[in-house]
Amino acid sequence: MSVTTPHPRQKPGGLNNRRPASAPSVENPAENPVENVNWAGKELYSILRLLAVPALFVLSIIVFKLHPGKIGLYGFALVFGLLLLIQLRKGPEPLLALVIIYYPLSKLYPVLIAPGINGTNLLELFLISFWVIHAYKNQRKMFNPLPFTRLVGIWFFLSVISVFTAIYHIGLHPFIWNYLLSARGFFDQFIIFFLVVNLIQDKNMARRLIVYMMFSAAVIFLYGIHEWWLTRGASSIEKSRLLGPIGQPNEFAAQIIYSLAPLLAYGAYYFPRWKSWRLAPIVLIGLKVLLAAFSRGAYLAFAMELATLSFVKSKKFFVLVLLVIGTIYFFIPALVPNSMKARVAQTYQDHEVDSKIDKSADSRF
Repeated sequence: MSVTTPHPRQKPGGLNNRRPASAPSVENPAENPVENVNWAGKELYSILRLLAVPALFVLSIIVFKLHPGKIGLYGFALVFGLLLLIQLRKGPEPLLALVIIYYPLSKLYPVLIAPGINGTNLLELFLISFWVIHAYKNQRKMFNPLPFTRLVGIWFFLSVISVFTAIYHIGLHPFIWNYLLSARGFFDQFIIFFLVVNLIQDKNMARRLIVYMMFSAAVIFLYGIHEWWLTRGASSIEKSRLLGPIGQPNEFAAQIIYSLAPLLAYGAYYFPRWKSWRLAPIVLIGLKVLLAAFSRGAYLAFAMELATLSFVKSKKFFVLVLLVIGTIYFFIPALVPNSMKARVAQTYQDHEVDSKIDKSADSRF
């Protein structure tokens, strides 16, 4: 019986109140199961191949200690830029993927183009251009009302107020000469956040961006493990701490914490199926790099990250993680790395009167 056929109990000539089932919307990927299944298609692999070009270039420079010089670096940037322009005909996704992999390495390879203009600024300008063109072309709002965007907007508003309070206390000219670049770097996070969330076109593209984040995390971990190999025989903890592409151990440890998040989320989502172990080698390398960074704050942050992820997964999984950690800590303490014990023990050790604080704390002032 079709939808338009009257019900057997309905009187002849009566109205049928039942509505025909609507077809899945093409614009809403949540209603289109076929599109959700094919999210990891040729688009994903083509961009991963594109990202592999700068990743292999950077890793070859680090591992083989190459010195391409300015001509080699800018020549490679020119060739890669042409490849990127070809991909940009399909949309902003290749540019977003490049931002994801380049930003963690931006301090290591700043790509100075002109005074005050570097690779980071150039990528932001490209993203802003795509944002405006995309909104105008598709007749869409500049800011999509996505979850948590309002919270970030409030944070941005409070940050702007803090700038005015700083100018009020120290003066306009001292602020410009001493703190303008730092404030500019701080507000980069808001620019990138709103650019990314408003350039994501659908859920499939969001899934692919998570894959690019995992790819970027793997590059960071490989960089860290290479640095660990060179510093593993140092005479003290301070000398063996990893600086990473950022150049500061605590900031590098924070970068590792952020990079581990999508990998751990992938494993928790598929747990206890075998798919949850696909990325286990990358996670283990990341944990080794995190351990070698010797950041006590990062150790605590990782514990909070693991607890939050477990709680979001399920209450049973959260209890299971707590039981495993508690069992290791109280009954099998030998499984806790000695280097971690030594680093944490420095927090409670008594120091002499004339002793100085460690370098990690000194760099924060």
